Amino acid sequence: GTNDVYVLLGDNIEVTMLYDDYESDEAYSMVYDFEHTNPNYFENSLGKDPNAGTGLLKPLTTLNYVGHYEVRPKAKDNPKDDDRFAEYRLENMDEALVNVYVHRRPIALMNFRFGVSSVEPNYLTLTCTDNGSYDLDHESAIGKGIVKYEFAIKGENDASWIKVNQSSFTHLKIERGVEYKIIYRVQDIEGAWSLPLEKTFKLDEVPVNLTAKIQARDDGFSIDGMPITEYFNIYDIETEYPKELKLEIALYDGDIRKGSLITVPFNEGASAVRDGTNPNLVKWNPRDLQVPLTLPDKAYQLKVTAIDVSNPLKTAEVVFDVGVRTPINLYPEIMPEELLAEEAYMLKAFTSKYAGTLIVKAFKDTAKEKSITMPLDGSVVANMKKWLKEEVVPAVDEGEYTFEFTATTPNGNSETAI
Repeated sequence: GTNDVYVLLGDNIEVTMLYDDYESDEAYSMVYDFEHTNPNYFENSLGKDPNAGTGLLKPLTTLNYVGHYEVRPKAKDNPKDDDRFAEYRLENMDEALVNVYVHRRPIALMNFRFGVSSVEPNYLTLTCTDNGSYDLDHESAIGKGIVKYEFAIKGENDASWIKVNQSSFTHLKIERGVEYKIIYRVQDIEGAWSLPLEKTFKLDEVPVNLTAKIQARDDGFSIDGMPITEYFNIYDIETEYPKELKLEIALYDGDIRKGSLITVPFNEGASAVRDGTNPNLVKWNPRDLQVPLTLPDKAYQLKVTAIDVSNPLKTAEVVFDVGVRTPINLYPEIMPEELLAEEAYMLKAFTSKYAGTLIVKAFKDTAKEKSITMPLDGSVVANMKKWLKEEVVPAVDEGEYTFEFTATTPNGNSETAI
């Protein structure tokens, strides 16, 4: 029979084969076909799983690539333990198939804003809103793949949590000097919940309020997988505070800044505008932040900070979890089936525009091996680079030879193809 199983990326799975033969023959072999049939089943593919394949002696136990896998157990009986009768060793005829769909948790993003209660001046107000939560597997879908929202808030003196199953809520009675905890999570189409976002605060006065959103400037990318030299776009930036603020925007690896720091002073009309009815509310112009050319592929944080110009210790910060992932997409052009000694031939290959070098080891592992640095041929077209070089076949014996192409990016990625 056929079964469908949904698994979260990186989770451990257990696949067990049960063998039963009508004639009580012993098993001659038991292997697994564990094929990554569709790496693009979900959006934002991570590529094809190099560990998947057919005839595996052991099933995969951890799946680190998203998409659709087909798992089939393959058993062959052994009616007679004699290789002369190998033709009588038969493979199972039943179609035992498990469809495994590997997907990711959604990502919860939240904005919150404090104010003074107009009804109870001794209390503060808190407004929490979803800030573009998304599921990388369904990022282009309505709601970016999110189907449920859940806020929960509890003060240290409260007996129970207040829960709200909406994408926003307002708490009108935040007590000054009391510690509160907010938890926010979202659920995706597959029913997976995000890891909870948690915020703890204790306030005596209204703090600097800062909200912002983030997206890839080019909608062909995701903030979770931005290539080098591409841009994050920070937009819908708003602050609410009675004094002048400035903004700082940068990428971080923990506490270490990576790349340039963007500083944005308040300049009415040029960098931001004040709200016509609320002079404390400032709406800032969108800003782009470029991924540095040499920044290694991994997870980072993009931080937007609002700073009180008169008292730099008073700040507010919005932190986005982002990722750098730079594809190479190396495609060597198929070589002619036959090359003649001492005649010219063309080496040709294509890569993404992010590749910085392409080196070919011609006639690899022979006495005539030669390392060839490929030059670019023309400009970047459709985000692809074309590499082309004419070479001459050395005096070699007849036979089959290997040409190994290796492309690298300025941030340390490499990809090899033969």
